[in-house]
Amino acid sequence: MLSDLVGGPLTGGGVNPARALGPMIVAGEFGDVWVYILAPLVGGAVAAFAGDFCLRAFEGDDEVEAPRADRSR
Repeated sequence: MLSDLVGGPLTGGGVNPARALGPMIVAGEFGDVWVYILAPLVGGAVAAFAGDFCLRAFEGDDEVEAPRADRSR
């Protein structure tokens, strides 16, 4: 909601791709259509790499060693 109120008037972009692409297609103006195609692909790739990085970085952190009994006596 906040992105609609702030970003829409400043950039002219739409948050809902259907509402942004529909008028572009009807008007035949495809100058900015690349943003609506490329941005989700780039965002998905970045999210996949970030998720993989986080999973690898925290892998094995939940393992807790059992306390060992001191049998030196």
